[in-house]
Amino acid sequence: KEGRSSSLRHCRKAGIRSTVQRRFFEDLFGASEKVEEYPPDDETVYPEEPGRGGEWAPPGFDTKHQILPIVQYPHPALRATNEEVKTFDQRLRTLAANMFRTMYASRSGVGLAAPQVGVNLRLMVYNPEP
Repeated sequence: KEGRSSSLRHCRKAGIRSTVQRRFFEDLFGASEKVEEYPPDDETVYPEEPGRGGEWAPPGFDTKHQILPIVQYPHPALRATNEEVKTFDQRLRTLAANMFRTMYASRSGVGLAAPQVGVNLRLMVYNPEP
């Protein structure tokens, strides 16, 4: 385990992109069995949708690749009502990728829920093999 994490740090320092494959909800529970690779960094510009993700969502949480700030109790986002995910699109994939980035950067835990990064959507990511 120790050797694996040190090689991962080496790859990150060298600028080598991760080739970890991720499965998304519709792939797991839909008709598709394909495995998605880590979403590419792209320069796609998405229109802003006021109110998407709730009032505490960080700017660009689902439009650009970034490590999101983790909120701490008693932050109001942790008690707010979360919206259902209705559209499975590139924005959702970008948010999921950002949540994985945040989870791995924090180096604590095997999962992360969207409200923990201030986004009030019913979404969580996890990796059972940390």
